[in-house]
Parts: sequence; structure tokens; C-alpha cells
Amino acid sequence: MNKPEVRFTGHLIRDPEFFEKTTTTSEGAVRHFSMIKFTVCVTTGRDRLTGKSLANFFDVKAEDELCEKYRTQLNKGSVVTVAGTQIIKGEMNEDGVQKYRVKVTASDIEIMPRNEGEADAE
Repeated sequence: MNKPEVRFTGHLIRDPEFFEKTTTTSEGAVRHFSMIKFTVCVTTGRDRLTGKSLANFFDVKAEDELCEKYRTQLNKGSVVTVAGTQIIKGEMNEDGVQKYRVKVTASDIEIMPRNEGEADAE
């Protein structure tokens, strides 16, 4: 089953987290990899009744080359365009309400100039 491709532009809501991991395959091969994880907020409009901003949040991970390229360039407030594959995970919160998280594995990241994305960063 193919995962859906997505592309979106928004801003990071906090500094990315950096991880380095080592895994061993069932054949005994050792693999070292690095990863950054961050959340992107994409403003989708305003609520007609309250006037409050509406937004979607995407949990993004970037591995290896993308991680090494962007790990020192991204920070809270950075405006980025992300392309990748998505998985939607459902989870029940403490109030018994079903919530969904969109998790994206990035295949491409582009840092946008701040002035182009300021409307997204409300």
C-alpha cells in the first residue's frame, strides 16, 4: 500500500529535536542514522463566528541527508515547505475524544524567506 504524498508550507512551533541512532538488521548489519523531528503549523483560515485562526499541525521527521542539511538551520518560527509521505494516526485523548495526528516523513524541505510566510505564522 502506497502512502499518500503531501506538500505544505507553514512554520515550526518549536525548535527541532535531533536524534542519532544505531540499529542492527536481522542479518547483523549495523546502520547509523540521524533524524530531526519538528511540528509545522499550517494556518487554514479563520473561524467565521469567533475570528480565531484555524490551523492544522504536521509532525515531521527528516532523516540522514535532510537531517544533516537542515538540523542547524531550522528553529522555532522558521517558515518551511515540506514534501513527503503521510500517515494519519488516531488516538483517544483523556476526555475520550478521538484526535488525529498527521505524521510526515520528509523527502524534501525548503526554507522560505520569513516575510513570505508571516501570514502563516500568526
